[in-house]
Amino acid sequence: MKTATDAAIPYQQQAVGGTSPTDARVVQELQGGVATGVISVPLRYMHTPSEVVCIDDIQATIELVQEFCCRLRPDMDFTPT
Repeated sequence: MKTATDAAIPYQQQAVGGTSPTDARVVQELQGGVATGVISVPLRYMHTPSEVVCIDDIQATIELVQEFCCRLRPDMDFTPT
């Protein structure tokens, strides 16, 4: 969220009760824990022939991932405190 805010990239938050229903949960718990994050593109009717997505949301997602990766440094620690 900080990266999106700093780079003026629009974003939305989604709450998921419990564990993530994605493969990220498996990676997060692998060998004692691995820093993991999930970024999703907002859409409707997932996994159907009429899936709908906004091109602007796809572009914002690409920009967010790119910006976040550019800000990563070798000395960053993602261990929860």
